[in-house]
Amino acid sequence: RKLEPLCADPPVYLVRNFLSARELEHLDALITSRRAAFKQSVTDDAGGKKISSAERTSFSLHLPKAADTTLRAIEAREPSARPGWSTMGS
Repeated sequence: RKLEPLCADPPVYLVRNFLSARELEHLDALITSRRAAFKQSVTDDAGGKKISSAERTSFSLHLPKAADTTLRAIEAREPSARPGWSTMGS
């Protein structure tokens, strides 16, 4: 797999075909089944207290690490876990 640099600062890379169609379907099913668990993003106020903000409109969902065989397979391909991955390709 080849990492395609998109931005140097911060470093952002594109990995084409990182997920298979089956993996995408699996992630979609996980996300759909946990839709109620999504939490609105928050920010800190001047005192460090977490607050909702009209400017922050994103939501997030935590998937436990290595929760199933599909997630473990995806995590095993994560670039920093693979010393052979580089921006030069493989």
